[in-house]
Amino acid sequence: MSTAEYAAWIAAAFAVSASWGATIVINKRTLHFVDPIALNALLRGPALLMLVIVVVLLTLTGAWDLGFDLTWTAAGYISLDALATWLIAFNTYYLALRLGRIGVVVPIMATDTLFTAVFALLLLGVSMGPLLIAGLVVATAGIVILARETGSEPTTSPDTPVGQPSDVSASLAAEGAPPAVAGGRLGTGVTVVVLSLVTAAAWGFGPVMIERAVDSMDGPTSSMMIVGHGIGLVLMLPVAFARRRIFVRPVDRAARRLVTILILVTAALEVFFAVFYFLLIDAIGSVLTVLIVATSPVFGIVGGVLFLKESFGRWVAVGAGVTLIGVLLATLDGI
Repeated sequence: MSTAEYAAWIAAAFAVSASWGATIVINKRTLHFVDPIALNALLRGPALLMLVIVVVLLTLTGAWDLGFDLTWTAAGYISLDALATWLIAFNTYYLALRLGRIGVVVPIMATDTLFTAVFALLLLGVSMGPLLIAGLVVATAGIVILARETGSEPTTSPDTPVGQPSDVSASLAAEGAPPAVAGGRLGTGVTVVVLSLVTAAAWGFGPVMIERAVDSMDGPTSSMMIVGHGIGLVLMLPVAFARRRIFVRPVDRAARRLVTILILVTAALEVFFAVFYFLLIDAIGSVLTVLIVATSPVFGIVGGVLFLKESFGRWVAVGAGVTLIGVLLATLDGI
Protein backbone atom coordinates (compact mmCIF):
# COMPACT_ATOMS: atom_id res chain seq x y z
CA MET A 1 0.00 0.00 0.00
CA SER A 2 1.38 3.40 -1.00
CA THR A 3 1.66 6.35 1.37
CA ALA A 4 -1.18 8.12 -0.43
CA GLU A 5 -3.46 5.08 -0.16
CA TYR A 6 -2.62 4.65 3.51
CA ALA A 7 -3.39 8.33 4.17
CA ALA A 8 -6.70 7.96 2.34
CA TRP A 9 -7.70 5.00 4.51
CA ILE A 10 -6.77 6.93 7.67
CA ALA A 11 -8.93 9.83 6.48
CA ALA A 12 -11.74 7.36 5.78
CA ALA A 13 -11.40 5.98 9.31
CA PHE A 14 -11.86 9.44 10.80
CA ALA A 15 -14.82 9.99 8.45
CA VAL A 16 -16.38 6.80 9.83
CA SER A 17 -15.77 8.03 13.37
CA ALA A 18 -17.32 11.40 12.53
CA SER A 19 -20.29 9.66 10.89
CA TRP A 20 -21.17 7.93 14.16
CA GLY A 21 -20.83 11.25 16.00
CA ALA A 22 -23.19 12.82 13.45
CA THR A 23 -25.58 9.89 13.85
CA ILE A 24 -25.83 10.56 17.58
CA VAL A 25 -26.65 14.23 17.00
CA ILE A 26 -29.29 13.35 14.38
CA ASN A 27 -30.76 10.71 16.69
CA LYS A 28 -31.07 13.28 19.45
CA ARG A 29 -32.89 15.67 17.11
CA THR A 30 -35.24 12.93 15.86
CA LEU A 31 -36.11 11.92 19.42
CA HIS A 32 -37.54 15.40 19.88
CA PHE A 33 -40.51 14.07 17.89
CA VAL A 34 -40.35 10.25 17.87
CA ASP A 35 -40.79 7.67 20.62
CA PRO A 36 -37.40 5.98 21.33
CA ILE A 37 -38.65 2.42 20.78
CA ALA A 38 -40.52 3.42 17.63
CA LEU A 39 -37.41 5.12 16.26
CA ASN A 40 -35.38 1.94 16.68
CA ALA A 41 -38.03 -0.05 14.81
CA LEU A 42 -38.47 2.54 12.05
CA LEU A 43 -34.74 2.57 11.36
CA ARG A 44 -34.38 -1.20 10.94
CA GLY A 45 -36.33 -1.39 7.66
CA PRO A 46 -34.52 1.25 5.55
CA ALA A 47 -31.15 0.37 7.11
CA LEU A 48 -31.59 -3.31 6.18
CA LEU A 49 -32.66 -2.45 2.62
CA MET A 50 -29.68 -0.14 2.10
CA LEU A 51 -27.32 -2.67 3.66
CA VAL A 52 -28.51 -5.50 1.43
CA ILE A 53 -28.05 -3.38 -1.69
CA VAL A 54 -24.55 -2.25 -0.74
CA VAL A 55 -23.32 -5.61 0.57
CA VAL A 56 -24.65 -7.55 -2.43
CA LEU A 57 -23.01 -5.11 -4.84
CA LEU A 58 -19.68 -5.26 -3.00
CA THR A 59 -19.79 -9.05 -2.90
CA LEU A 60 -20.86 -9.67 -6.49
CA THR A 61 -18.38 -7.14 -7.92
CA GLY A 62 -15.50 -8.55 -5.87
CA ALA A 63 -14.88 -5.24 -4.08
CA TRP A 64 -14.22 -7.38 -1.00
CA ASP A 65 -13.54 -11.08 -0.56
CA LEU A 66 -16.56 -11.86 1.65
CA GLY A 67 -19.01 -14.48 0.47
CA PHE A 68 -22.56 -15.50 1.35
CA ASP A 69 -21.77 -18.69 3.28
CA LEU A 70 -23.40 -19.15 6.68
CA THR A 71 -23.64 -22.17 8.97
CA TRP A 72 -26.29 -22.80 11.62
CA THR A 73 -23.66 -22.39 14.33
CA ALA A 74 -22.59 -19.00 13.01
CA ALA A 75 -26.23 -17.99 12.59
CA GLY A 76 -26.82 -18.82 16.26
CA TYR A 77 -24.02 -16.53 17.38
CA ILE A 78 -25.21 -13.78 15.04
CA SER A 79 -28.71 -14.14 16.51
CA LEU A 80 -27.32 -13.56 20.01
CA ASP A 81 -25.45 -10.52 18.70
CA ALA A 82 -28.67 -9.19 17.12
CA LEU A 83 -30.60 -9.76 20.36
CA ALA A 84 -28.01 -7.83 22.37
CA THR A 85 -27.43 -5.10 19.80
CA TRP A 86 -30.76 -4.30 18.19
CA LEU A 87 -33.27 -5.31 20.87
CA ILE A 88 -31.40 -4.33 24.05
CA ALA A 89 -28.60 -1.90 23.24
CA PHE A 90 -30.33 0.35 20.73
CA ASN A 91 -33.54 0.59 22.77
CA THR A 92 -31.68 1.61 25.93
CA TYR A 93 -29.48 3.89 23.80
CA TYR A 94 -32.44 5.83 22.41
CA LEU A 95 -34.09 6.02 25.83
CA ALA A 96 -30.89 7.34 27.41
CA LEU A 97 -30.32 9.79 24.59
CA ARG A 98 -33.90 11.05 24.84
CA LEU A 99 -33.61 11.67 28.58
CA GLY A 100 -30.00 12.81 28.89
CA ARG A 101 -27.38 15.05 27.37
CA ILE A 102 -25.01 13.78 24.70
CA GLY A 103 -22.08 14.91 26.84
CA VAL A 104 -23.16 12.45 29.54
CA VAL A 105 -24.58 9.58 27.49
CA VAL A 106 -21.87 9.20 24.84
CA PRO A 107 -18.78 8.85 27.10
CA ILE A 108 -20.48 6.13 29.14
CA MET A 109 -21.60 4.26 26.03
CA ALA A 110 -18.02 4.43 24.76
CA THR A 111 -17.09 1.99 27.52
CA ASP A 112 -18.48 -0.78 25.30
CA THR A 113 -14.82 -1.48 24.47
CA LEU A 114 -14.21 -2.28 28.13
CA PHE A 115 -17.26 -4.53 28.30
CA THR A 116 -16.06 -6.34 25.20
CA ALA A 117 -12.79 -7.03 26.99
CA VAL A 118 -14.62 -8.34 30.06
CA PHE A 119 -16.89 -10.60 28.00
CA ALA A 120 -13.89 -11.81 26.00
CA LEU A 121 -12.19 -12.69 29.27
CA LEU A 122 -15.23 -14.57 30.53
CA LEU A 123 -16.34 -16.28 27.31
CA LEU A 124 -13.18 -16.53 25.19
CA GLY A 125 -10.49 -16.83 27.83
CA VAL A 126 -8.65 -13.73 26.59
CA SER A 127 -6.26 -12.21 29.14
CA MET A 128 -6.43 -8.59 30.34
CA GLY A 129 -3.32 -6.44 29.97
CA PRO A 130 -2.22 -3.70 32.40
CA LEU A 131 -3.48 -0.85 30.23
CA LEU A 132 -6.87 -2.51 29.93
CA ILE A 133 -7.13 -2.88 33.70
CA ALA A 134 -6.07 0.74 34.14
CA GLY A 135 -8.67 1.76 31.56
CA LEU A 136 -11.38 -0.08 33.49
CA VAL A 137 -10.41 1.69 36.72
CA VAL A 138 -10.18 5.15 35.15
CA ALA A 139 -13.41 4.78 33.15
CA THR A 140 -15.25 3.58 36.25
CA ALA A 141 -14.07 6.67 38.13
CA GLY A 142 -15.38 8.84 35.31
CA ILE A 143 -18.76 7.10 35.35
CA VAL A 144 -19.00 7.59 39.14
CA ILE A 145 -18.42 11.33 38.64
CA LEU A 146 -21.06 11.48 35.90
CA ALA A 147 -23.56 9.53 38.01
CA ARG A 148 -23.03 11.82 40.98
CA GLU A 149 -23.31 15.03 38.98
CA THR A 150 -26.25 14.00 36.78
CA GLY A 151 -28.19 12.51 39.69
CA SER A 152 -29.20 15.99 40.81
CA GLU A 153 -30.32 17.17 37.34
CA PRO A 154 -34.01 18.08 36.81
CA THR A 155 -36.26 15.57 35.06
CA THR A 156 -36.79 17.78 32.00
CA SER A 157 -35.16 16.69 28.79
CA PRO A 158 -32.33 18.97 27.64
CA ASP A 159 -33.85 19.28 24.19
CA THR A 160 -37.08 20.78 25.52
CA PRO A 161 -37.12 24.43 24.36
CA VAL A 162 -36.90 27.03 27.10
CA GLY A 163 -40.33 28.14 28.19
CA GLN A 164 -42.09 25.05 26.74
CA PRO A 165 -43.89 22.39 28.78
CA SER A 166 -41.84 19.30 29.57
CA ASP A 167 -44.75 16.85 29.69
CA VAL A 168 -43.18 14.61 27.06
CA SER A 169 -39.92 14.39 29.00
CA ALA A 170 -41.77 13.71 32.22
CA SER A 171 -43.74 10.94 30.51
CA LEU A 172 -40.59 9.31 29.24
CA ALA A 173 -38.99 9.60 32.64
CA ALA A 174 -41.94 7.82 34.18
CA GLU A 175 -41.66 5.02 31.61
CA GLY A 176 -37.93 4.59 31.94
CA ALA A 177 -37.53 4.64 35.72
CA PRO A 178 -39.05 5.84 38.99
CA PRO A 179 -39.10 9.64 39.13
CA ALA A 180 -36.71 11.57 41.28
CA VAL A 181 -38.12 12.43 44.69
CA ALA A 182 -36.74 13.70 47.92
CA GLY A 183 -35.15 10.96 49.94
CA GLY A 184 -32.55 9.71 47.48
CA ARG A 185 -34.55 7.53 45.10
CA LEU A 186 -33.21 6.95 41.62
CA GLY A 187 -33.58 10.18 39.62
CA THR A 188 -33.58 10.79 35.88
CA GLY A 189 -29.87 11.63 35.83
CA VAL A 190 -28.91 8.31 37.43
CA THR A 191 -31.41 6.54 35.16
CA VAL A 192 -29.55 7.96 32.17
CA VAL A 193 -26.28 6.58 33.53
CA VAL A 194 -27.82 3.14 34.13
CA LEU A 195 -29.39 3.02 30.65
CA SER A 196 -26.07 4.09 29.11
CA LEU A 197 -24.23 1.34 30.98
CA VAL A 198 -26.74 -1.27 29.82
CA THR A 199 -26.20 -0.03 26.26
CA ALA A 200 -22.43 -0.26 26.61
CA ALA A 201 -22.67 -3.76 28.07
CA ALA A 202 -24.93 -5.01 25.28
CA TRP A 203 -22.78 -3.36 22.60
CA GLY A 204 -19.75 -4.92 24.26
CA PHE A 205 -21.32 -8.38 24.20
CA GLY A 206 -22.15 -8.24 20.49
CA PRO A 207 -18.58 -8.26 19.10
CA VAL A 208 -17.72 -11.31 21.18
CA MET A 209 -20.60 -13.19 19.56
CA ILE A 210 -19.48 -11.97 16.14
CA GLU A 211 -15.97 -13.23 16.86
CA ARG A 212 -17.40 -16.62 17.81
CA ALA A 213 -19.34 -16.66 14.54
CA VAL A 214 -16.29 -15.64 12.51
CA ASP A 215 -14.08 -18.23 14.21
CA SER A 216 -16.65 -20.97 13.54
CA MET A 217 -16.39 -20.26 9.80
CA ASP A 218 -12.72 -19.21 9.64
CA GLY A 219 -13.66 -15.74 8.48
CA PRO A 220 -16.49 -13.19 8.17
CA THR A 221 -19.16 -13.36 5.46
CA SER A 222 -21.59 -10.91 3.91
CA SER A 223 -24.47 -13.04 5.14
CA MET A 224 -23.49 -12.37 8.75
CA MET A 225 -24.13 -8.66 8.30
CA ILE A 226 -27.41 -9.14 6.43
CA VAL A 227 -28.78 -11.81 8.77
CA GLY A 228 -27.84 -9.80 11.87
CA HIS A 229 -29.70 -6.71 10.67
CA GLY A 230 -32.61 -8.83 9.46
CA ILE A 231 -33.04 -10.49 12.85
CA GLY A 232 -32.90 -7.04 14.43
CA LEU A 233 -35.86 -5.96 12.30
CA VAL A 234 -37.84 -9.10 13.20
CA LEU A 235 -37.13 -8.61 16.90
CA MET A 236 -38.19 -4.97 16.89
CA LEU A 237 -41.48 -5.26 15.03
CA PRO A 238 -43.54 -6.83 17.87
CA VAL A 239 -41.99 -4.48 20.42
CA ALA A 240 -42.84 -1.43 18.35
CA PHE A 241 -46.36 -2.72 17.69
CA ALA A 242 -46.93 -3.16 21.43
CA ARG A 243 -46.01 0.49 22.00
CA ARG A 244 -48.72 1.63 19.55
CA ARG A 245 -47.30 5.09 19.14
CA ILE A 246 -44.70 6.80 16.99
CA PHE A 247 -44.72 10.46 17.90
CA VAL A 248 -44.30 11.82 21.42
CA ARG A 249 -45.91 15.15 20.61
CA PRO A 250 -48.33 16.59 18.03
CA VAL A 251 -46.61 17.08 14.66
CA ASP A 252 -47.66 18.77 11.43
CA ARG A 253 -46.83 17.78 7.85
CA ALA A 254 -43.52 19.67 7.87
CA ALA A 255 -42.42 17.90 11.04
CA ARG A 256 -43.34 14.50 9.57
CA ARG A 257 -41.30 15.30 6.48
CA LEU A 258 -38.34 16.31 8.65
CA VAL A 259 -38.58 13.09 10.69
CA THR A 260 -38.66 11.01 7.49
CA ILE A 261 -35.53 12.73 6.19
CA LEU A 262 -33.72 12.33 9.52
CA ILE A 263 -34.56 8.61 9.67
CA LEU A 264 -33.36 7.98 6.11
CA VAL A 265 -30.13 9.91 6.75
CA THR A 266 -29.56 7.96 9.96
CA ALA A 267 -30.14 4.64 8.17
CA ALA A 268 -27.63 5.63 5.48
CA LEU A 269 -25.06 6.61 8.12
CA GLU A 270 -25.56 3.29 9.94
CA VAL A 271 -24.90 1.38 6.71
CA PHE A 272 -21.89 3.58 5.89
CA PHE A 273 -20.45 2.82 9.32
CA ALA A 274 -21.13 -0.93 9.16
CA VAL A 275 -19.67 -1.44 5.68
CA PHE A 276 -16.63 0.79 5.99
CA TYR A 277 -15.82 -0.71 9.38
CA PHE A 278 -15.27 -4.05 7.65
CA LEU A 279 -13.29 -2.43 4.82
CA LEU A 280 -11.07 -0.49 7.23
CA ILE A 281 -10.20 -3.57 9.27
CA ASP A 282 -9.19 -5.30 6.05
CA ALA A 283 -7.13 -2.31 4.85
CA ILE A 284 -5.36 -0.95 7.96
CA GLY A 285 -6.01 -3.61 10.61
CA SER A 286 -8.39 -3.92 13.52
CA VAL A 287 -6.17 -2.18 16.12
CA LEU A 288 -5.74 1.08 14.21
CA THR A 289 -9.37 1.02 13.09
CA VAL A 290 -10.70 0.61 16.63
CA LEU A 291 -8.31 3.29 17.92
CA ILE A 292 -9.50 5.88 15.40
CA VAL A 293 -13.20 4.99 15.63
CA ALA A 294 -12.90 5.34 19.42
CA THR A 295 -12.70 9.11 18.81
CA SER A 296 -16.39 9.15 17.76
CA PRO A 297 -17.62 10.34 21.21
CA VAL A 298 -15.62 13.53 20.72
CA PHE A 299 -17.44 14.23 17.45
CA GLY A 300 -20.77 13.49 19.13
CA ILE A 301 -20.13 15.80 22.08
CA VAL A 302 -18.89 18.64 19.87
CA GLY A 303 -21.90 18.18 17.60
CA GLY A 304 -24.24 18.36 20.58
CA VAL A 305 -22.70 21.64 21.69
CA LEU A 306 -22.63 23.20 18.20
CA PHE A 307 -25.94 22.04 16.73
CA LEU A 308 -28.14 21.25 19.72
CA LYS A 309 -26.81 24.02 21.97
CA GLU A 310 -26.17 21.56 24.78
CA SER A 311 -24.13 22.61 27.77
CA PHE A 312 -22.88 20.79 30.82
CA GLY A 313 -21.22 21.77 34.06
CA ARG A 314 -17.55 21.56 34.94
CA TRP A 315 -17.76 18.27 36.80
CA VAL A 316 -19.82 16.62 34.08
CA ALA A 317 -17.11 17.68 31.62
CA VAL A 318 -14.48 16.22 33.96
CA GLY A 319 -16.43 12.97 34.27
CA ALA A 320 -16.79 12.69 30.48
CA GLY A 321 -13.09 13.39 29.99
CA VAL A 322 -11.99 10.85 32.60
CA THR A 323 -14.29 8.19 31.10
CA LEU A 324 -12.91 8.78 27.60
CA ILE A 325 -9.33 8.60 28.90
CA GLY A 326 -10.16 5.20 30.39
CA VAL A 327 -11.52 4.04 27.03
CA LEU A 328 -8.37 5.31 25.30
CA LEU A 329 -6.13 3.42 27.73
CA ALA A 330 -8.10 0.23 27.10
CA THR A 331 -7.86 0.73 23.34
CA LEU A 332 -4.09 1.30 23.52
CA ASP A 333 -3.77 -2.04 25.29
CA GLY A 334 -4.23 -3.77 21.94
CA ILE A 335 -1.22 -2.06 20.35
